[in-house]
Amino acid sequence: MTARDALVDAAKTLLSTQGYEATSPRDVQASSGVGQGSFYHHFAGKADLAFAALLSLADEMSDAFDSLADGDGIDLIGGYLNVPRDALSGCRIGRIAMESSMADDRIRVPIAGYFSHMRLRLTGAFSLLDTGIAPEALADLAIATVQGGYVLARVTADPQALRNATSALDSLIRSFGATGDDR
Repeated sequence: MTARDALVDAAKTLLSTQGYEATSPRDVQASSGVGQGSFYHHFAGKADLAFAALLSLADEMSDAFDSLADGDGIDLIGGYLNVPRDALSGCRIGRIAMESSMADDRIRVPIAGYFSHMRLRLTGAFSLLDTGIAPEALADLAIATVQGGYVLARVTADPQALRNATSALDSLIRSFGATGDDR
């Protein structure tokens, strides 16, 4: 593994657990085992490293999302809502969205790219259902349910809060997919 790769991997882990603002270049260097000179050889500063790490994390999480289901709309949506999550840790990338650092495009763009990817895929899945509700709105609802579930679980220290939210939405969506005799 190159020094650059070690820095990016360490930054991904630290950003996922501590957020951008609580992660210092010194933290990344210590976690990666890479010295300061090598850090600044590869990156102009913290935001440039974060950009590389968040792009890598967004790609990794998008690939994991894409592997959830190859079937119809309900399978993809259900896969997303029912994937096992560490509710009290929060979303590895979504947690950074609430930080003031989102004003910096190097931080915002990779995170927005991940959520845009999910929104596009979920919109496609919802477009296969006859709900009478705009597929884009339902995609936003699914994402908001997961992200809001993380917040609720962390605030209440109850991991079941996320599971309650996602399973309730999954049941509601499955009722849309049912035909007249199946309801």
